[in-house]
Amino acid sequence: MPIDVSYGTVPDQAERTGYEIDVVVRGAVGQDGGAGFTDDLRAAADRGEVVLVDLARLYEGE
Repeated sequence: MPIDVSYGTVPDQAERTGYEIDVVVRGAVGQDGGAGFTDDLRAAADRGEVVLVDLARLYEGE
């Protein structure tokens, strides 16, 4: 799968504002066939090295 690195704004219609996203990576980087994140990425998140944002967190929050 290709990797696409970009930036943009995520709208929050309820608060009538938006949130700037510095880097978004899409594709197979650390994702297990679209079924979630790999154990290595989850471990990196536990160490505070990365922030993992799946669709539920993106649209619903933590």
